[in-house]
Amino acid sequence: MTARVLLSPCWTGTLEWGWYPWLSRELTHNGVPFGFADMPNPDLPDVDTWSSALLDRIDHTAIQETILVGHSLGCINILNAIAQLPPNKPHFKAVVFIAPFTHPLGVTAVDTFFTLSVAANLSKLPARYTWVIASDNDPYIPDTWANLERLNKGSKANTLVLHGRAHFSAASGCTELPELSTLIQSILECDDEYI
Repeated sequence: MTARVLLSPCWTGTLEWGWYPWLSRELTHNGVPFGFADMPNPDLPDVDTWSSALLDRIDHTAIQETILVGHSLGCINILNAIAQLPPNKPHFKAVVFIAPFTHPLGVTAVDTFFTLSVAANLSKLPARYTWVIASDNDPYIPDTWANLERLNKGSKANTLVLHGRAHFSAASGCTELPELSTLIQSILECDDEYI
């Protein structure tokens, strides 16, 4: 079965946003099927419609070959969507979070997504590999190290902290994310328990 990558975008994220089109081209060039979970009303996120939109894009017959990638609010969306799957579902090949946050930010549209404990659910994520990619100067997550400590408490997530990438957003000029492409290729080539 062919591995596939499914991207759950950030608030306001569309396929033309920031590094998303670059990742689509990069993976397609390398023969990896790429899917994008278009969110209804990306400017007005709603926890129920967003998690439904993501669940609709998951090929439930190929979960074991699926790599979920979430960016910012898309990370929380992945956790909410996965929580709706039956507990005996197969594990995803991998889940990769880019710039996740662990607590409400005081923005109503975002805070409604915190129906679950992010850290608690990261530890129970049904995935063979779990990765968190963060930046050391994220303006929305001022204490990167404390955030990562909360995320990793009790989980087997691997972390990669990049210097000066802000929130990996279009506004900060992030139009490519080669570290993510390299990580995905490593996951695809690896059959060990951890990479």
